[in-house]
Amino acid sequence: MNVNKRSLGMLTAVLFLLCVPVCAALPQLSAQAAEFSGVYGDFTYAVSSAGTITVTGYSGSNEKLVIPSKIDRKAVTSIASGAVRASKVREVQLPDSIRTVEPRAFYFSYSITEVTVKGKNTLIGDEAFFNPSQITFVCAADSRAAAFARENGAKVLLNGGVSLAGAKVTLGKTSVCQSDASDKISVTVKLNGKTLKEGRDYTCFWPSVSERGTVGKKTVTIKAADYNPNNYTGSIKASYTVVPDSSKELGSTKKITASSIQLIWSTVDGASGYKIYRCDGTSKKYKLIKTIQKRSVSSYTDKGLKKDTRYRYRIVAWKKVNGKTYNSAGTNLEAYTESGKTVTVKSSKKVKIQTKNITLKEKVRTQNYDQQWARVSAVSDFIDSQGRYTIAYSGSKYVYISILNNASLKAAKTIKIKKRYDKVGAVAGGPDGNYYIVWGQESWKSGKVVLAVSKYNKNGKYVKSCLSYNTGDHMDTADPFHSGNCAVTFQGNVLVCSYARQMNNVHQSNDVFCVNIKTMTRDTSYSSYVSHSFDQKILARENGDVVFANLGDGGSTRGFALAESGLANRWSATPFHFYGNSGENFTNARLGGIAKVSTGIVLVGSSAPSMSEKFRKENQQLFIQIVSPVTQKSMLSGSRRKGSSCGSSRTDTGVKWLTNYKDASVTASAVAVMERQQILVLWEKESSAGTESYYMVLSPTGKILQKATRIGKISLNACEEIKYKNGCVYWTTANGKKTASVHKLYIGKFK
Repeated sequence: MNVNKRSLGMLTAVLFLLCVPVCAALPQLSAQAAEFSGVYGDFTYAVSSAGTITVTGYSGSNEKLVIPSKIDRKAVTSIASGAVRASKVREVQLPDSIRTVEPRAFYFSYSITEVTVKGKNTLIGDEAFFNPSQITFVCAADSRAAAFARENGAKVLLNGGVSLAGAKVTLGKTSVCQSDASDKISVTVKLNGKTLKEGRDYTCFWPSVSERGTVGKKTVTIKAADYNPNNYTGSIKASYTVVPDSSKELGSTKKITASSIQLIWSTVDGASGYKIYRCDGTSKKYKLIKTIQKRSVSSYTDKGLKKDTRYRYRIVAWKKVNGKTYNSAGTNLEAYTESGKTVTVKSSKKVKIQTKNITLKEKVRTQNYDQQWARVSAVSDFIDSQGRYTIAYSGSKYVYISILNNASLKAAKTIKIKKRYDKVGAVAGGPDGNYYIVWGQESWKSGKVVLAVSKYNKNGKYVKSCLSYNTGDHMDTADPFHSGNCAVTFQGNVLVCSYARQMNNVHQSNDVFCVNIKTMTRDTSYSSYVSHSFDQKILARENGDVVFANLGDGGSTRGFALAESGLANRWSATPFHFYGNSGENFTNARLGGIAKVSTGIVLVGSSAPSMSEKFRKENQQLFIQIVSPVTQKSMLSGSRRKGSSCGSSRTDTGVKWLTNYKDASVTASAVAVMERQQILVLWEKESSAGTESYYMVLSPTGKILQKATRIGKISLNACEEIKYKNGCVYWTTANGKKTASVHKLYIGKFK
């Protein structure tokens, strides 16, 4: 009996020694020492002395593993290291009772993609999961599980949060053209009366760059941001459409008759074809008149029209994708058929001209060209927002704005504004009824104001200024209005100013300064650069763009240079070149002006006819070109100027010479467009007999409707464009004294 007890004791000791390494291999629980263990379904567990349960093993094969919150009415509070080694498990749900997921608890379960953690205080140990960055954690935003996910680069879906499914999503654009498809579209998300913040509350997922650039319906997904502080969950989608690009330009050719108009346009890459719509006479409704099935087609002749009638056209590019047709935005044009009458008007037509001498508050200089370049006009003029002809001039301390009576030409009201800077480039009346003054001052020091645009109300009260500084860069303006002009126009709410200047590098060029007149802040929508540039003209187009004209003397722009800037169409061309070397100031030419008709941009100026050494001794003659924005070439039937400019062979096409004086020279010219797109040209002829002015009227195709008609011994303002209103043209000249002469020429209406 004693022997058996002894043998039993030895056996017990051996078993105890064998058990030592096995016990060392078991996980050390963070809870109090286990009191006993057990089995619950596919789980093994241990119960601590405190009465809580730790899951120590799992033998199941389910893809979804749900950890129980209680076993035998005791709370399950932790998952032991190495407890779950199940390759088939993809989804894990941890109850609110779990306080600890120990390191490597699920490390050997490689297929897990989603873990739902219902408790906010569940602490997840290091390497609890094999690759947490590839797992989506469903948890509260302010939970320890969310913190673990954030530290490990994991995705988070918030439980118990506010779903974005009920949000209202507004896109800044519901339709974009292909060329703008990669630009960011603004997104506004509102939920329960609050506007959510992108990046903090939600993230936008757009189609790929390549997909965004194709025509068709697109979807952006707005998902709740990971770890967002407002506990937003889920996602919502919004749709927009990518449509073909619009044709950059729609115009008419010189082939306009009393019964037909030939249209031309810029083709659109990727389009299937084009649709042409027409609006007749005073009608406001466009009707489809032609569908073109080929992308490469760029012209169409509309026949069977009424004579002497206005027609409005719209061209739309279209593309078919998966059986659905998508249309671009339209590009518009207004054109007139001809009257069908033969022009018989002679130059001896009686001219009605009215001139009024106005006494100025202070003496002003004359407005002539200074050698080879223009100067800022001594008198600015404009038609204000109420249709009144208005003049403005600068004195020693004040700028004076005089509103004239269009009938009597008498000053009805004069406003006095104190000068803010010593130089005045231009005074203009805005579409909002306010006045705008372009100021300048010479400064070669960094940090100094060199250009400013100031806003004044209708009574001359100062409102606000937008300033431009010399930053010290070699291309910055140091001396504004140097060797040139200052031209201003308004395109919507943007004041656009093209002015001559001398830069810090002592070089001369033009520069463009744009100001939003609502906010009086800098705008960068339009730009143009020509160097040197000795005269500047500017034109606001109906398509939202701005056309710049410069008298340049260097390189490819030694000539009359045109450039269109804006969102609709961008192009540049020098349709008329000057002989000579690059940078040679002598051009023997003067820029008259630019205007827009259905056939293109009207360019009027005077120049020596030859593009050879002969140009140095030739008299300047008046010419006109009409440059199509579609082809960037003049569409007129005119002469071809061949010769050399800056050492390169040049050919200028479509030059229509309007004068051929042998004993006189054209010293100034101007252009305006009348109601039915007739082109009004004025010019100044200088000879030994003195100075006298003439005018002529042409059709949009260059046909002469009114031959050269003598106005009289009256000068033009070579540095300011004429202003046309209701069959009359206005301009003002100064003579270097305290008087100015206001001129009103009655043109009448042409058919």
